[in-house]
Amino acid sequence: MPIRLYSYTRSGGSASRRVSEGIIYHYFRSKEELCLDMVKEKAAEFRSHVVDGIAGISAPDKKLEKLIDLHVDLVTSGGGLFRILFSRAGGVPIIFRQALRNGILPYAGIIQGIIKEGIDKGVFRPIDPKITALNLIGMMQVALIAILLEEVPFTAKETKENIKKLFFGGVLK
Repeated sequence: MPIRLYSYTRSGGSASRRVSEGIIYHYFRSKEELCLDMVKEKAAEFRSHVVDGIAGISAPDKKLEKLIDLHVDLVTSGGGLFRILFSRAGGVPIIFRQALRNGILPYAGIIQGIIKEGIDKGVFRPIDPKITALNLIGMMQVALIAILLEEVPFTAKETKENIKKLFFGGVLK
């Protein structure tokens, strides 16, 4: 039975191709292997796009500012790898969506309350508590996942210290 594969062109659009399932399994042993290969390829393209985007910028602050812009734009653009990975299709994204709804967003609500309190008391600069709470969770979680998977040479203690410096350096008055 033919299935439809999508490949993403360098211009950002997608091209559809119909191929038989057998040809896919000639190159990949499983759906998981195909997905892993796609993730590796698209992640490399993502990194390359970011590196190209910041090339020629000499000031570190401007370079980081551009990197943040590129990162957010690439992750949230329609049809991109991250949109596919976290869509409603497949089992893992559904689990992630439930974790987001039932765990991360309620937890972010607690952090939002603390940030709002800090703003009201004049301790924190006026910032959006909802976005800032999710930013803080992201700063913590990605580093911790890398530590748990033993992919980085730093410790949880170093991570805590660094996050506090970054976060409080940005929100304190």
